[in-house]
Amino acid sequence: MVHVIESRTAIPEAELLESFKRVYSDRGSLEYRYSIQELDILKNYNKDAFSNLLHASFVAFSKSRNLRLVPYDGVKEILHWLHRSGYLLIAYTDAPHKHSANRLKKLGIKSYFDVLVAWGPSQTNVDAFWESSETTNLSDDWFITETDRSYMMGNMLVLTHPSEEKKPNIDLLCRLINELSIDAQRSWVVGDSVEKDLIPGMELGFKGAWAKYGKKYEQKNWNTLVSVSPWDSKTIKKEEKHNKNESKEPDWVLDSFYSLRDAIKEIQLSLF
Repeated sequence: MVHVIESRTAIPEAELLESFKRVYSDRGSLEYRYSIQELDILKNYNKDAFSNLLHASFVAFSKSRNLRLVPYDGVKEILHWLHRSGYLLIAYTDAPHKHSANRLKKLGIKSYFDVLVAWGPSQTNVDAFWESSETTNLSDDWFITETDRSYMMGNMLVLTHPSEEKKPNIDLLCRLINELSIDAQRSWVVGDSVEKDLIPGMELGFKGAWAKYGKKYEQKNWNTLVSVSPWDSKTIKKEEKHNKNESKEPDWVLDSFYSLRDAIKEIQLSLF
């Protein structure tokens, strides 16, 4: 999207990224679908020209997503095996709930999951970034209400949590254990961050499987992410440290998602 906007407006990429960063900081998430509409650097842009620019940007984004949003090797096969074997499958993410569910669908793996736990920004949320932002004319897909923290999407239960409960959050895991009757001693937590994904679960008795392959990325992509991220410098340094060195030893290290089957073997477990 940035490259399309840059080529059509002649606005330098660095300035565009700074404008995106301000939007994402206001909204508290990198996954805000109306970011272009709120770019302050384009606020005086001609209305018709902006409409064409918006369309071209969305086309570019969609093409890139369709090309690059694919499951890691083994994900579909192993999730199919787990689902068929009767395992309880829960997806837990800090991304917005509707975006997360749609991403699972696009990846072709939504049908395998019983529960999705995701961020649910609310129209009545009192967080400062909502109070200070315009929310009119935005799709209801972005919001939930304070009284509607869960809903069904097909056969998948969606449980939402407010922004202050993002990972790592042992209290949220405790609630899930109680509400979903999870036996932590017979369950696994799988993720690419030892600190955010594994440690909270392992402290509660889950076995931890580190998806080490998820830490492989191109440096230029990390640099782009940081340039638009609402993170402060302290958080960025902390994330970089975690990406390079995961201190606590997980129960299992996965070089590919296929390895998860070897880790779980044939024991009747719930996968979290």
